[in-house]
Amino acid sequence: MTSIAVRLSHSASRADQSVIAVQGPSAAFIKQAWSDGTASQAASGEAGQLAKKIVANDTRLRQGDAALASYARTLRETRTTVERLRVEWDEADGTYRSKLNHINSAEVRQQVPEQARQQLADRAAHDRDATQQNIFRRYDRAMGTLQTQGIVAARTLNALSDDTIPRSKTGSADAMRSALTGDLSISAGAMKRGQAAADAAAARDLVVKAAQGDRAALEELQKKYGDKAKDPYFAQALQQALGIKGTNQAIFDMLKGQVVGHIDDRTRNDALLNFLGTAFATAADTGRDGAFQDVVSLQLHQKWRSEWFEQLKADGRDTFKPNWASPSFSGYYAQGLLLSHASVTAGPAYMDVVGGDFLAYDREGIVNGAARTYIHGFGSSGSGDITTPGVIGANSQRTAADPMHGFLSNSAVNHDAAKTFLSHDVPGGKESVMAIDYLMKERWNVQHYEAGNMTYTGFGDKGDALGRAALAGDHDASDRQSTLLPRSSSTTMPRVLPKTHPETLALFRDILEFRHTAMR
Repeated sequence: MTSIAVRLSHSASRADQSVIAVQGPSAAFIKQAWSDGTASQAASGEAGQLAKKIVANDTRLRQGDAALASYARTLRETRTTVERLRVEWDEADGTYRSKLNHINSAEVRQQVPEQARQQLADRAAHDRDATQQNIFRRYDRAMGTLQTQGIVAARTLNALSDDTIPRSKTGSADAMRSALTGDLSISAGAMKRGQAAADAAAARDLVVKAAQGDRAALEELQKKYGDKAKDPYFAQALQQALGIKGTNQAIFDMLKGQVVGHIDDRTRNDALLNFLGTAFATAADTGRDGAFQDVVSLQLHQKWRSEWFEQLKADGRDTFKPNWASPSFSGYYAQGLLLSHASVTAGPAYMDVVGGDFLAYDREGIVNGAARTYIHGFGSSGSGDITTPGVIGANSQRTAADPMHGFLSNSAVNHDAAKTFLSHDVPGGKESVMAIDYLMKERWNVQHYEAGNMTYTGFGDKGDALGRAALAGDHDASDRQSTLLPRSSSTTMPRVLPKTHPETLALFRDILEFRHTAMR
């Protein structure tokens, strides 16, 4: 617990962006070492509690040590007694055999009648038995003393253990940690972060192997860590363990190693991407901050996420290409693929910071009516068809190759995320335009080039994800009929409409007039 206290001081210092001098593991020092930040004030108070726990546990340990020392002393004395009694027992046997041999010797047999000799033998046996009975009584007393001392020691240790951790809480490591840190939220948070880091390190190794086609690694990953993808502690730790480049490498390995059209490849890749995508979105979503129940963990997470978002923006605009001859893709391609596989939303903060930059980058890439190509060199039908979750008509390859599909489909599951993403100001062209206007007026008409010089216009899913995102951003979650858009008489319609949601037809009638003032 002393080491926890030391780590506690470091954690609070980092959370407050202050620097403290580490003078030693003393709990008294810890209480004096904090800066004036919120996290430090909370940690300072907890340091006092932790110091009391350390003193209490130290007292218990001393009492336990005394009980064990007393038992050990009695055990040593008993062992010495038993060894001495064993010697006496053997001596009594030896004396009896010696007397019996003498009685049965030829000389005595000639001089002493048989009846007298029998009396002598009986007397020798009686002496032996009396001596050994006395030895046994002494042995019994010694063992009784040892047993009594053992009962006292066990009772003392059990009582001390119950004072430290109630017996009902000893069924699992998690229950024991909870009992130890029940009133120490910051220490509990530090334990959770440490456990998450250990789990993430093991999961990272399995991800690397699974991405390279190791079926056993994928099965172990799903069995041990599949349920943890939605745990914010684990999700953050996994992003840190893999790193952005490590995640890109895993995606590259999946694309590079797959066999075109092989259903097992697609199934395994989808399973791994589902895990990675869900953990990615969980780490990004500010709506899950409530899971961090202590101020130090929360501030550390928020600081990390802010830095991570900036790194994601930089990586999104970069090209991942392991060597000069290998295929490549942009960082935003990888993010789009992860988002399309996530079972949870990445949240409005991600769509604001990273999503806004992606929209700008996407618009910057339109040249002469042609859209930016985000993935290069993976073959005519391999990457998209195998890695896209679900099949929308015959357009699965197209939706996989276009990260816009991932951003739209992920934002479509959350009202605030969709509203944030679609209401961005997107720079470029002659002037900045609102994201929904950019998507409907410009991107709907751009050409996307595919292998074999084939092209398609606008969106590979014919606007399905856009329609769902527009519906999610437009309608209040408590009333699916309410809308932030006034109905108008506009009849301007895209030439191809999504068919997934009938409500989308009415919505698109007004979507071209959608403006910031409407998104109140």
